Amino acid sequence: MALGALGQFWLDYPQQRSSINAGASKLDELLRVDPADQGESRGVESLRILFVPPLVITYKVNEPDLLVQVLNVRFLKRRGLD
Repeated sequence: MALGALGQFWLDYPQQRSSINAGASKLDELLRVDPADQGESRGVESLRILFVPPLVITYKVNEPDLLVQVLNVRFLKRRGLD
């Protein structure tokens, strides 16, 4: 689901492709290193949100093995850049 959304953002916002690529790379980097301490908690056990413009993800971390499940990825539009 998340990879499909990233691909769609890449197609829908060609002028933002470098930002999308950079954001996705940074998210990968952050989630590889201590994913349970990245972003903000969302009150539900192990549910977190992480902003790396122009992307924002919601994800869960399986604590025993630190496996990350990305539940949703969104594209943050900046005004005037649509």
